[in-house]
Amino acid sequence: MATFRSHCRFVIAMGMLASAMLTAPVLMAQGVSPFGEATPATSEATPIATPPGAWGIVDTREIDVDGMPVALSPDGQWIAGTGPDREFCIWDINTLTPICAEPGDYRPHAEAIVWSPDSTAVAFTEDALRTFIDSDLYVFELGSGTLVNLTDDGFSGGMSIMGDESATVPLLDLGPAWMSDGQSLAFSRIHGIDRDGPMPEILQIDRAGGDPALLATLEVDMPSAMVAPMIALQDGRLVYSVDTARPDNPNNGIWMLAPGDEPVQIVPGTDRDEFPFSRLVDAVNSPDGVLISGISLSLFSTGRGQEPYAFVINAETGDVAMLEGGISPLRYGPDDVSTIAMNFEGDDGFLTITAPNGEVSFLGPVQRSRYQVDRGLDWATNNTVFLASGVSNDQLVTLAPVEA
Repeated sequence: MATFRSHCRFVIAMGMLASAMLTAPVLMAQGVSPFGEATPATSEATPIATPPGAWGIVDTREIDVDGMPVALSPDGQWIAGTGPDREFCIWDINTLTPICAEPGDYRPHAEAIVWSPDSTAVAFTEDALRTFIDSDLYVFELGSGTLVNLTDDGFSGGMSIMGDESATVPLLDLGPAWMSDGQSLAFSRIHGIDRDGPMPEILQIDRAGGDPALLATLEVDMPSAMVAPMIALQDGRLVYSVDTARPDNPNNGIWMLAPGDEPVQIVPGTDRDEFPFSRLVDAVNSPDGVLISGISLSLFSTGRGQEPYAFVINAETGDVAMLEGGISPLRYGPDDVSTIAMNFEGDDGFLTITAPNGEVSFLGPVQRSRYQVDRGLDWATNNTVFLASGVSNDQLVTLAPVEA
């Protein structure tokens, strides 16, 4: 991988990435235009049908439900999250009527809730390494309203950190990612939290269940390393983060796994001052290679003024664009070309959207929250954007292209 790095102001970075992906045919091949009329968040909204370019907000709707919604479905019709008793729930976006699974031993990890590409199912794992509870891979099917544990290992509840050889070793499943066909999922697995146990693995399992297939064993010198989040690209490659909780471990960072190959480290986590403790946020195939959006958790958590903490890297060339100032990590739009982020100015947040022609729109102000940093913004195919707060007063914003 080339070592050339470019440091850009935010607008320059957006224009560079947009122009690099201008010819991407992904959405057009599916017959869905990202620049058509937006489906309003409420019936009162009147979208503006104009040529692509700058974007405008045509409606903002407060989402007030009993629970914590965090993830908008790709079609913009549902929001997934947790209910008042920490049970898994989804809400119909029009009525906000909840459909919830029965409460149980499971505890969904909000940042691990992911929708299938066709918006018919949701997968999640639990927050094992922070809460010391067992974590399995669950899938909720909207059609049947059923929640299925795909990787039940017969263990549930809390885990002991003591080295008791007689105790059952739980299999901890993390970081689910839907494959592009929506019929299977990739995920990572840790064999307990013993420092002397087997190394983490990446596996793939059918949506309908069955035995998972081993894709790779990760030699990261830490059996309990967190391998999450994970994103599956259209061509079957997996991009994922590794966090060993040891700042001197050279295996920290962002990696890529191609089918049948060994994992390749894309962003080292220890030898780049620009983004120590890098974490994956989003990734897409582009004509020039795989573009990976990430965040330096170290720079963000220490609050070092306006120093950049979000970045985009081209996995093939090594080109890096640092998003300077108070910019959240990029998420790619439904066309895999446009981008969306949050520009923080004091207590206000402004939606920052780049169209395929490179034009940048700053919209707002809108509310801001930690979820916009941890996982970015959800932009659905009906041109609605969900702003999760993690507490209350979530917002659904309806976009439409406008004349310059």
